[in-house]
Amino acid sequence: MLALVLTTLLLDRPLAIIGDTTVITQTELDLTIYLSGLVPNDSLRKLYLQSLIDHKILVEQALRESLSVSPEAVEQQLQTNWQTLSPLVDKLGLPTSDIKRLLRAKSRDDLLIYQLLQKHFPDELKLTDLELWSYYKEHRDSIITPPAVKCYLTFIPYRLDEGMSIAEQRLKHIITLFKNGVPFDSLLRFSDDTTALRTRGYVGNILISYLSATYGNRLLQLDRGDYSILPMPQGYLFLYVADRVAGFVSLYQLTIKAYPTPADTQATLDLLTHVKSLLREGDLHSLPSSVMLLSDGNTWLSLTDLPFTIEYDSITLHNPTTISTENGFFLMYALAKRPARRLGFDEAKPQLRSLLWNNKISYLSNQLLTDIRHTVPVVYLAKWQ
Repeated sequence: MLALVLTTLLLDRPLAIIGDTTVITQTELDLTIYLSGLVPNDSLRKLYLQSLIDHKILVEQALRESLSVSPEAVEQQLQTNWQTLSPLVDKLGLPTSDIKRLLRAKSRDDLLIYQLLQKHFPDELKLTDLELWSYYKEHRDSIITPPAVKCYLTFIPYRLDEGMSIAEQRLKHIITLFKNGVPFDSLLRFSDDTTALRTRGYVGNILISYLSATYGNRLLQLDRGDYSILPMPQGYLFLYVADRVAGFVSLYQLTIKAYPTPADTQATLDLLTHVKSLLREGDLHSLPSSVMLLSDGNTWLSLTDLPFTIEYDSITLHNPTTISTENGFFLMYALAKRPARRLGFDEAKPQLRSLLWNNKISYLSNQLLTDIRHTVPVVYLAKWQ
């Protein structure tokens, strides 16, 4: 499920170069994963990066064949995509400008790929009602709406007043050791990143021009052997420049996380009690600014789409349910619940049409990729590939 606080994308590093000029960055990849309903990790990045690369290969081929789309068609497609995703973007605090830029590029790419498939498979890009009915007959027992709930859904992050102070003291200790000549490798034992020992904290050989302006400008000021501190919502990053050549920096990082102390935890639990009372009264306007309102009770949320696992039979109406996580608490106040049920053909038809159309596009895209993949060079730059 989508993370409730977007991970700070500190380093917009290149992950792959397709053809001569097309670059896939970590921002593009991670936002794509978030919009798919998942939280980025290296395993998902490997999977989604290959999918993005395949997508860009088809776009390269479309451009080679002199195909084009009008700006008006791109904007129309963008608006369609944005209507679907904007509620999600607003709820989760995703950066609107980055999402729109990503969706605009994706809209243009999707239209180019569709033109390419039309050119190569003119007789196969059709979908009849008979195909829909045949699929429905074969799969009718599995065509169901999952259990759903209408609820107030909020996320309350841990208060980290003392926790951040402790993290800051740990950071000062690390800086003192570093300034006294302790090598960066020896400082990794203080890192809260579990992968740091395996990778030695290595981020990559980063081309500074690919970084966001804020962090690019900061790294431009660092010489070989220098460090910089970047604050995070729940801790700090200690960035170390091992080397720099021309526009590249060889970058390492050490992560200092802030953990809630007993006092922080109690303050969060007190806030939780207050929020429960507000939800019982339906007073959503008085929710503290630190609380994320993910659902206002007006729409049905599938249980499979919730950011935690909960059994349908365990949900009681008008009774706040608290779910603890590493970073805070979910609070669900159920107003109505709807059991799973099987859909009739007419009811399922719109979803079936979308499903089978996407399957057909995917099948034809894979056929074309098999023929052209070797003609488009791909350079992999990600350390975890």
